[in-house]
Amino acid sequence: MKLARLRGPHRRISSGAGLPYRIRVPLAKLQERKNLPREETRAPALGDGEQLESMDSAPDYVRLALTSRVYDLVTASPLQYAPGLSHRLGACVHFKREDLLPSFSYKIRGAFNLLDSVRREGATSVVTYSVGGQGHSLAVAASALGMQATIVLPERTPRQRRSQIERAGANVVIHGSGLEDAKREAQRLAREDGGAVFCH
Repeated sequence: MKLARLRGPHRRISSGAGLPYRIRVPLAKLQERKNLPREETRAPALGDGEQLESMDSAPDYVRLALTSRVYDLVTASPLQYAPGLSHRLGACVHFKREDLLPSFSYKIRGAFNLLDSVRREGATSVVTYSVGGQGHSLAVAASALGMQATIVLPERTPRQRRSQIERAGANVVIHGSGLEDAKREAQRLAREDGGAVFCH
């Protein structure tokens, strides 16, 4: 019975046709909720009776999130129950396993969306500075989008992190003793390469 209820809205939604299942189902549920009869309510107003601005022009953030291109690269990371911590705290604790994503970090989502948007504007390469997860996430996203990435790392960056970024396909430049030095070098490299975008 429940399955038939879930499948029903998919046939009626023409805008969802062609979308992956993981997007179609939540989108159908949202649209189903929007179509429910609404209770009679008073129009929102300020204290003196002035009408509030309409939110009709606001972006539909749920739809934007569900249809984001980042899901071409990553999947929804699972929640994992933590029995020991749950017992100790007297609560039901779950961990969101972002470490299972391609760059082992949640930062891959932002990096992919940023690079996808600059690529659509014509950029072919990207330059950034980092000591860790941001640089690795940017390298993984750039590789997935067919872009060239240059990551400037300070000298103190651990060798393992450098190797991960190189394996992701990025050009690694070691410069300076700290992040400020690496940032200035990344900005200089981006200026030299006319088609590169500096991301920070």
